[in-house]
Amino acid sequence: MIRGMSKSPSSEPILVRSRPHPFPLILSQTALLVIDMQYDFCHPDGYSGSVLGADLTATSAIIPRIQSVIAWARTHSILVIYTRESHRLDLSDMTASKRDRYINAGYPVGSPGKMGRFLIQGEPGTELLDEFRPLETELVLDRAC
Repeated sequence: MIRGMSKSPSSEPILVRSRPHPFPLILSQTALLVIDMQYDFCHPDGYSGSVLGADLTATSAIIPRIQSVIAWARTHSILVIYTRESHRLDLSDMTASKRDRYINAGYPVGSPGKMGRFLIQGEPGTELLDEFRPLETELVLDRAC
């Protein structure tokens, strides 16, 4: 059983409707990953919106869908895991190829933005959007990719 959950997920498969065909899902062997729904990528004041001028319309549109999937997972006692892309202040956790890729794209990790330095651990921009508040039983993983 997941720590703090009131019941264990079922070990009986459920049939998930999907295209091109449904598939069986065993909830006791399932976790939901919510990947990088953080300010730097998804909010108008985050780096992508305020510095890069990215159109975040599509990102905003999927937030309610993700919230409904999270609610469904919680109802079925499925572990929810949130990830945040972030790096140490000294960038010692970043490979040279990734550093160069971000530099060549014109937005080096650590660049200043409205919500702090882009993708630096502890900066407001690396936090999950307010719409995604993990429960005590859920995990938040910072990852350097």
